Amino acid sequence: MLHGYCDADFAADVDTRRSTSGLVFIYNGGAVVWGSKVQPTVAASTTEAEYIASAVAAKKAVWLRRLCGFLSGRMLPANIRCENQSALAMIHNPVSSARTKHIDISHHFVRERVVDGTLEVTYVATGAQTADALTKPLGTVGFLKCVAGMGMGDKTAVQVAPVEEC
Repeated sequence: MLHGYCDADFAADVDTRRSTSGLVFIYNGGAVVWGSKVQPTVAASTTEAEYIASAVAAKKAVWLRRLCGFLSGRMLPANIRCENQSALAMIHNPVSSARTKHIDISHHFVRERVVDGTLEVTYVATGAQTADALTKPLGTVGFLKCVAGMGMGDKTAVQVAPVEEC
């Protein structure tokens, strides 16, 4: 089954205060698409940065879903996992509020795909967010955990090699 993770770091670029979106999609246990990119606009909140990241992931998911459907003959919804509860609430609740009215219409793509059944967007705990490695620096253990989640490392043991001192 196809599933993905999306994440954002809020305003981490110290010069422009733009956030970075990160995504990774897993198919049959291995990463098939991944990437990170600075968002085109400055997000006003963590929620907005995560919502923008989910819209980017939704566009990739729709394309991957079609490809997987063509190859397998079954068109199942793609699942995107997001760690931000506020962004999930915006995705699942189409009611606009004064706090979210400024968000660009193009970012509402993810909401429309959830409503039409193309995508499912679900919560993932921060510690299980595989896309973290694409949006922020991590320690060795966290990085190896993300790599294993992408199907590119040993899933049974995250071992840290001893580092020789200079």
